Amino acid sequence: MDTFNIGDIVQLKSGGPIMTVDGGGNYGIGVVCKWFDMNETLKSDSFAEASLKIYVDQEM
Repeated sequence: MDTFNIGDIVQLKSGGPIMTVDGGGNYGIGVVCKWFDMNETLKSDSFAEASLKIYVDQEM
């Protein structure tokens, strides 16, 4: 299982928005991520660590 640090850029393994790791979830379960939706509204949610991957920009 990957270990993520605050500030890491991640994405769900199934796709979706590019997110920034903001910390651990409640009771140390999950990874709290933040991202902006298409309306530029800041969103935040907790995800299972196993469902995330480090984002790699394919255009680089």
